[in-house]
Amino acid sequence: MTARTLDLAVGALSLLGAIFIFSISRSFPDRAALMPSLISGIMAFASLTMILKAFKQSRDGKSAFSNVSWLRLGVTILAWFTLIILSKWINFFILSAIFLFSIAVLLNGKPESAKEVTLFVTFSAGVSIALWLLFSLVLNVSFPVEGLFGG
Repeated sequence: MTARTLDLAVGALSLLGAIFIFSISRSFPDRAALMPSLISGIMAFASLTMILKAFKQSRDGKSAFSNVSWLRLGVTILAWFTLIILSKWINFFILSAIFLFSIAVLLNGKPESAKEVTLFVTFSAGVSIALWLLFSLVLNVSFPVEGLFGG
């Protein structure tokens, strides 16, 4: 399978998924429909971008999986499962910051300077704080206090 074919297939399936999520969320109350609608909009935009990118690629490209690092993919999947399993004992926001930092190091390689470490820490803490602000203050969804801070 070429990269173009894979981009078209994943883009089309993702677009269908976004449409499905949006149509299901229309039956929710207004406040509850906000997050699924936002996610479906982002997903639709990303899907359309992927489809347009695929049309710009040549038809006789290389294999879609020729440059996949299976080790990195496996470690990323393992990290996701670790995040899910450990979130019962460790607070979700702390664990998500650690997870984001680890994934940034995995995908970018070992930081070479203090500036890169600071960038990774700022990114992971910033995204975790932004998630907390989004859910707690904007969407008014309270997370259970578990793990290190709860009983």
